[in-house]
Amino acid sequence: MDIKIVRYPSLNYTPAVVLATKGWLEQNLQGIGDASASIHWEHKAIVAFDAHIPVGVISWTHIASLGALYAEQIYRREGVFREMWADLLLQALEMGVSKVRLGTHPDNVVAQKAYEAVGGKVFGVFYEFGVPQS
Repeated sequence: MDIKIVRYPSLNYTPAVVLATKGWLEQNLQGIGDASASIHWEHKAIVAFDAHIPVGVISWTHIASLGALYAEQIYRREGVFREMWADLLLQALEMGVSKVRLGTHPDNVVAQKAYEAVGGKVFGVFYEFGVPQS
């Protein structure tokens, strides 16, 4: 495995779109995803490639709020996330950003453990409110 990290100023028309969509769909099929996909053209993207095959993505905004974070299943626990994460922190440092934030479903324990393994700390609780339909 020879992982190469590539940065994109926008995820539009890049391999990041397919990976971010796969990650959103996979989490929703497992019941641990958000109802709306956080995939936006203005997100920057970090894509991990094995040879020429895109295998992982982190998308994020200029304020270092993460949108999509995904790695192909066979590349999980192989260091792909850590390589993309290191590049994200390097870009954040270059931009003068002091914090990076992301959220996950409360039942997505695998993701929570991965985030804690790279120094993430729980900082808040989010609430969702249904809107009564007439």
